[in-house]
Amino acid sequence: MKDMLLEGAQSSRIGVPGIIKGISGGEMKRLAFASKMLSNPPLLFCDEPTTGLDSHMAEVVVKRLESLSIERGKTILCTINQPSSEVFELFHKVVFLAQGRVAFHGTPDEAVTFFAKCGYVIPDHTNPADHCIDTLAVWPDNAEECKRKANEICDDFLVSPLSQRIQVQIAAAEQKRTLKPHLGPHFLRLVSGLFLRYAKDNIRNKSVMRAKFVQKAFMALFLGSLYFQTEPDQDGVSNLKGILFFFCSELTYPTIYGIQTYMPGEFALLVREYHDGSYPVLAYYIAKGPYLCRMLCLAIILWKKFRLVIQFFGEPVISFQADIKSRKRMLGGQISVVRQCKRRFV
Repeated sequence: MKDMLLEGAQSSRIGVPGIIKGISGGEMKRLAFASKMLSNPPLLFCDEPTTGLDSHMAEVVVKRLESLSIERGKTILCTINQPSSEVFELFHKVVFLAQGRVAFHGTPDEAVTFFAKCGYVIPDHTNPADHCIDTLAVWPDNAEECKRKANEICDDFLVSPLSQRIQVQIAAAEQKRTLKPHLGPHFLRLVSGLFLRYAKDNIRNKSVMRAKFVQKAFMALFLGSLYFQTEPDQDGVSNLKGILFFFCSELTYPTIYGIQTYMPGEFALLVREYHDGSYPVLAYYIAKGPYLCRMLCLAIILWKKFRLVIQFFGEPVISFQADIKSRKRMLGGQISVVRQCKRRFV
């Protein structure tokens, strides 16, 4: 986060553009780079990293990429459209393609010199990148002439000293070399990091708590309307057995089966991060183990709270026959059980 200048936004919500307010577009781009750098890749492909950013933020993002390549020794390849002259000068090497062929490969200064030798001198006060792109572009009203011009530039590059230099570098790269193994973070560090991420995600998701409260209140009123003012006779006792079953199932099943909803929801994230080499699958499940145990204990505590919601909304409507003392004894016993669970597991 320090490398990508994200320390000031480390406690901010990422958000969804146009839906949920969060970090800015430049910070979101830098966050994408930071998440990929967690696995310490020696080679990084960036597909249009400046798209949707203004000229200043585009320059900031490219400068951070430049610092990564210099300070960390990373090889970074970018596809970029319409870069400003300041951004264009930041790249160590640039490649121009035309009709599936390489029209130029070298430094930005060499690009200016090469196109000038081909007869396409860059006018004053003109962005070099825009001039090169316009020279190689195919215009619909003059497609054949544009293709001929692009092929001539590609042919000139093949016989230029720049191309010969690249061929020598390619031949040298074909020689066998001993590669050092790439070592990532320690396994225990991966597990602890994943565990903290899951815990923070659950704590910050307050909307789930509000949704559960509304759900329990609605179910209590719905069940209460079905068994409204049940009489304390033989048929009423049989009906009360049914409502007690619904109360228990409504409070128990979401606690038991709710854990199963976490895995499918995070499967896409697990697959993407696994293929990126961020962590092995074993670290994911080990980190999920203690987390799910704590979630189960939290669910027991929430079960108690939501049970009180159902009792508050449902029992007065249904007319359960119980005095104040029996209710206090029942409530005290339930609180004692929940406290024991909390001390044991949390």
